[in-house]
Amino acid sequence: MATFDESGCTHSRYGLRLTLPTGVEVYLQIVAGQPADERRPAQGAPPIRQRSAPLPAAGKTALAAVELHLIDVLTARQDPFVQEVAPLSSSNGSIPYGLRVAFHSGAYVFCYVALLVPAGRTRPLGGLFPSLSHV
Repeated sequence: MATFDESGCTHSRYGLRLTLPTGVEVYLQIVAGQPADERRPAQGAPPIRQRSAPLPAAGKTALAAVELHLIDVLTARQDPFVQEVAPLSSSNGSIPYGLRVAFHSGAYVFCYVALLVPAGRTRPLGGLFPSLSHV
């Protein structure tokens, strides 16, 4: 895992690069969805832990499995600021893969799968915000 800045990605100021066990690089752009509501408490019960299967070390990886892996990682922390983490693939939105992270304060952010770079390549596959289901 590395930030966009650490990985040399200039697509956006905020994001993370996740390298899958297969060597594929998934670039997650982080975008604010809604600011906090000062009237709501900042902390509450942490989200329910959602476990996922390990990502494959060879072959293709489903982006829905990457979403579940990230949800597993985020909910494992049991952060009292986080209320819910949901996959974008289940919402049928304009950006097919990523996460919606909701906070007890009423704020939420999106983590969009912005770019996919196959192992051993330097150019993204599928363009910006790809709709590929496997990589």
